[in-house]
Amino acid sequence: MKLYRFLVSFGFLACSLLAKAQTVPNPLPNAPGEVAPKPADDPNRRGKILDDSTQQIYGPTTSRYFLEEDLFNNRKTLYAIDTNYINFHRFDYLEHKGRWYTDLGVLSSALRPLYFTAPQQIGAQLGYDVNSPYAITPYDVKYYDTKSPFTQAYFVQGGNGQSILQFDLSRNVNSQWNIGLHVERNLSRRQISVGSAISRSDRDLGGFWNFVMHSNYRTKDEKYTVLGHFRLYEHSIREPGGIYPETNPARANWDSVLADPASALQFLTASRSRERRNQFHVYQEYVPVKGFQVYHVGDYINRFNRYRDRNYQNSVATGFYNNLPERTTIGDTIQAQANYWLLENKIGLKGALKGFNYRVHLRRRDYGINQRSRLTIQGDSTTFFTRTVIVNDSVRTLTERFTVSNPTYGEQTIRRRNENFLGAWLAYYFKDSTRIEAEGEYLIGADYRLHADYYGKWFKATFTSTLNSPTLIQERFLSPLVSWSKNFDNVFTNQITASAPVRIKNFFVEPSLQYSLTKNYIYYDTESVAQQENSAISMYLIGVDLGWRAGKFSTSHQAFFTTTSGPDLIRMPKVLTRSKFAFDFVYSKVMYVQVGLDAHYRMGYYADFYQPLSNQFYLNNTYKVPGFLVVDAFADIRINRVRVFVQFKNVADGLLSNGYMPTPYYPGMKRGFGFGVCWPLFD
Repeated sequence: MKLYRFLVSFGFLACSLLAKAQTVPNPLPNAPGEVAPKPADDPNRRGKILDDSTQQIYGPTTSRYFLEEDLFNNRKTLYAIDTNYINFHRFDYLEHKGRWYTDLGVLSSALRPLYFTAPQQIGAQLGYDVNSPYAITPYDVKYYDTKSPFTQAYFVQGGNGQSILQFDLSRNVNSQWNIGLHVERNLSRRQISVGSAISRSDRDLGGFWNFVMHSNYRTKDEKYTVLGHFRLYEHSIREPGGIYPETNPARANWDSVLADPASALQFLTASRSRERRNQFHVYQEYVPVKGFQVYHVGDYINRFNRYRDRNYQNSVATGFYNNLPERTTIGDTIQAQANYWLLENKIGLKGALKGFNYRVHLRRRDYGINQRSRLTIQGDSTTFFTRTVIVNDSVRTLTERFTVSNPTYGEQTIRRRNENFLGAWLAYYFKDSTRIEAEGEYLIGADYRLHADYYGKWFKATFTSTLNSPTLIQERFLSPLVSWSKNFDNVFTNQITASAPVRIKNFFVEPSLQYSLTKNYIYYDTESVAQQENSAISMYLIGVDLGWRAGKFSTSHQAFFTTTSGPDLIRMPKVLTRSKFAFDFVYSKVMYVQVGLDAHYRMGYYADFYQPLSNQFYLNNTYKVPGFLVVDAFADIRINRVRVFVQFKNVADGLLSNGYMPTPYYPGMKRGFGFGVCWPLFD
């Protein structure tokens, strides 16, 4: 509530400072295989800046933004404000990202990638990542250059209690300095045991806030540029643990249970996960001579993760924690939390030389973590507990006496560690838009990452090779029910991806192939404990994108097929498809409309279980999640600059099956109606 009041108050203050301004949600791009409407039918190509005799002076082309990544790579680009209505209905994160992730069935729930991906960072990462896709990163922040105050509001009321509100403000203080604000709120309602809720707050599952204050400045001679932002991410959600079928879940009649999840019981009745991330970020560069720059990137990050179960005895009765090796029947509340901080600085040189763009850098990371475990004991008896305490990498075993007033308590701390990196990047851009990029980074004495990209008109390829450290949570974790301290080897990964896009008039096809090899892979076993597999695991992903347009009708399709060799530890659906059928028309010359159907199919497989105590997905050998097909009907509309959508989600619910599970024991979204609107203002 305090956070809500603070953000609301700050929003009104920002309104008064920035006059009128709001921004956009992230663009919702077409599917890779989707053929866009003809230019004559594209309203984005119709916008013009009119003279003073008309009412329309400012618009999407007078308020532009750029991204730090483009500036960092010496290819600064000013992007026009997105007014594209195609695929505007894809507000859900899974839809927005092309169904490459799976969740717990509702908006704002824990996410994991469906397919194996090579690590993007080297060095010791924290390891709490199930909410990371929702958090805004430095490369996501839009830095504006507006000729007038820019405002945009985005609101979605999805089916079954989902809602999204995004509010952005931006304006130029002068021609060189811009300031802005982004606020986002995502909420979801419980899908399980809703009938037991006695109030609106009981029906809410939870959600997250994203709050960003950003600014960019450049000198008149443009020799010095600085970008900066402060980011707050706050995620709080009830953890239901999935549907409790009152029998062995592996033998339950799930078809009947999924028909009415709102009336079903849930494993956990008083559990909640909370995550908070604060980040200060700055990027600055100076150009002493043409073609040569000095730059600095600085970050300070503070993170807090906590899981708490206030009705542990009920969780014991349902057997939710039965797989954990240190489970106990004593206690009424359990809690596990972690505090993490990171200070990172990167300095380097970059520029252009004989057609090449180059960059070299030094990077240093300083970080620390503190983990705490707490179990409140019932009754008056005195109990002795042995806990492992780790301080500055030294392991100590302590036996202490705990009573009701002095609950069981464990703590482990890494006060400070540091890592030093060397890195380089090289790129060449051809006149026909072909480009080649290569980069490498080395953590002195430990990790490395090599990456190369080739982007051509008829062929694309990427290669990545990494040797990366285990995450901090993979090496050490502390909780009342499961704990470990491991010394894992570094993980080796090679991944190569190739595709060949072909476009012939209104037809598009792009076959693709990805091969991944990993060794010393770290996973969470059936007891939710981190383990390492020394044998090599190979993965093959074959895909194809298709798109076709005939007049006002268009269709696009994606299909992916996977297979693996080696230990069966990385579980992926063998077949996944995604299709769209659409029809475009214009009403009264001002309203552009696309209506159609989205369809998503996923073959059944042994999808990982989810353990909220450690915020990790872990191995499932007992229950094969059935395959499912989800069909959504939609209408995307654009009137002048305002975009609107209506969506009838999961229209085939009850016809093809009574329900589906994206993750074991978590029901997918039932049939529901939703709508959304995005309204920009430019003056």
